[in-house]
Amino acid sequence: MNTIEISLDDGILVAALPNGETLESADAIVLASLLVKAGFQSEDISHIDWHSDMDRSPSSGQKIAIHEYLRNHSNPS
Repeated sequence: MNTIEISLDDGILVAALPNGETLESADAIVLASLLVKAGFQSEDISHIDWHSDMDRSPSSGQKIAIHEYLRNHSNPS
């Protein structure tokens, strides 16, 4: 599995891809659509935990929006 970590950086959601590239958007749905286009699924996503880094952790709403979009739009392998 290719784990993608999503963090928040100055109001921008940043997805760190396994190949070292990043995808960025201020909008959770836009970021999720970019992840779908790149071939990722909900199971591939992890988020920075707010317990370990509250400033870089996406909000609960952003996490839910990303996972919901991926579940509804990804093609299962």
